[in-house]
Amino acid sequence: MPATKVAFTLVGGQKWTGGHSYLLNLFAAIKFASRCTIQPMLFVGDDVDPADLGVYRELLDNNVVQVAAFRQSRRTTRWIRTSAFGIEPPTLREFERHGIDAVFENADFYGWRFPLPCVAWIPDFQHRHLPHMFNQKAYWRRELGFRAQIVSGRTIMLSSNDARTDCETFHPSTRGRIVVAKFAVKPPQVQHRIENTLLEKYRLPANFIYLPNQFWKHKNHLGVIEALRLLKEANKEVVVAASGNPADPRHPTHYQQLVEIVSRYSLEKNFRLLGLIPFAEVGGLAACCAALINPSLFEGWSTTVEEAKALGTPLLLSDIGVHREQAEVAALYFDPHVPGQIANVLWQAVSTDDPSDRERRRAAAAPEAERRVGEYATQFQHAVEFAIARHRGSRV
Repeated sequence: MPATKVAFTLVGGQKWTGGHSYLLNLFAAIKFASRCTIQPMLFVGDDVDPADLGVYRELLDNNVVQVAAFRQSRRTTRWIRTSAFGIEPPTLREFERHGIDAVFENADFYGWRFPLPCVAWIPDFQHRHLPHMFNQKAYWRRELGFRAQIVSGRTIMLSSNDARTDCETFHPSTRGRIVVAKFAVKPPQVQHRIENTLLEKYRLPANFIYLPNQFWKHKNHLGVIEALRLLKEANKEVVVAASGNPADPRHPTHYQQLVEIVSRYSLEKNFRLLGLIPFAEVGGLAACCAALINPSLFEGWSTTVEEAKALGTPLLLSDIGVHREQAEVAALYFDPHVPGQIANVLWQAVSTDDPSDRERRRAAAAPEAERRVGEYATQFQHAVEFAIARHRGSRV
C-alpha cells in the first residue's frame, strides 16, 4: 500500500514546549507503528538553524524540507494573503511539488480555498473555560483561528472525548467531522540506576514528588505551594520538585510571584524550582519519584500524565474531566482549588512510597504503553484517511 504523504509545519517552541513535544511524540508513534502508512514531511523556513532539526530528521528519515516559503518572517504575509484571498500560493506550490496528499494544520491556517484535504488539530478549548486567563487579544486570536478552520470545513482532530464534547457544544457544525486521537508516548529511556545521579544532582530525597509542568498560571503551582505550607505547619515533610519553562506569555510576572510566595512561606527546601531541564532528565525524574502530580486547572491531554503512565509512576491529578478520561482509576484525585486535598494526596504518596518497586512498575507498564502508541498512530491515520475521503466527497 503506497504511503500517504502528510505535510507538517513546526508546532510550539520556546513559548509552548508542549506543542514541540506533541509533534515529536506523533512522529515517534508513526515511526514505531509498523502498520501505519503515513509518511510525515516537515516543512520549515530556510531561516531555521539546521542544528535544531536533527531530532526531526532522525524521526522522519530525513523528510524535512527547508524553503523560503515557510520563513517565520513571512508569517504575517502568509496570514494576510490567506485572509484576503483564501489561499497562499507559495505554500501550496511547495506542498504540490512534494506530492503532499493531506496537510496537518495547527497554528497555521491555509485558507478556505485551499485545495488539499486538511486535518486541523485543536489542542483544547481552555479559553472558553478559563477566559480570565487570557487578555482580549489572545482570546480572540485563538477563537477566530478555531472558527476559521471550522467554517472552512476542516476535519477536526481532538485529543480527548472531553474536548469532543466541548467542540460539539461550542461549535455544533463540527458534529460528524471530528476524530479523536489520544496521543500516547513510548516509555522514556531511563538509564539503569539513574536515580542516584539525579537525586544527587538536584539534592532531592528518594521520596520526592515531581511536578513537570510549564510555569503557566493555569497549571496551578500555587495550589501545591499552599498545600506544602499546610503540611509544614503540621510538621509533615514533603518535597516537590518543579521543572518547566518559567515563562508564561500571558502572565509574564507569574513565575516571579511564585518565587516570592515560596520565600514568604520559607518553603525553599520543600518546593524546589528546577527551571527548564534537559528533556532526558524529565523522564529520569518521572521514573525515580514517589509520584507525579499534575494540579492543572485545565488540560487538553497531558503529556506529563502520559509519560508517567508509560513509566508506571503513581499519579496525583486534579479532578478534571480530561484527567479522569486519561488516567481512569489509576490515580489519586483532588480538587485543585482546595489545598487541603492536595496536601492529603501528597502526604499519602510520600508515606506509601516504596523505591524498591519502581523498576518492577516500569517493566509492567511498558507493554501497555507501546500498545497505546500503536493505537494512537492508527487513530491519526484514520483522521488523515477520513479527511481525504471527505475532501473527495466534497468534489463529487
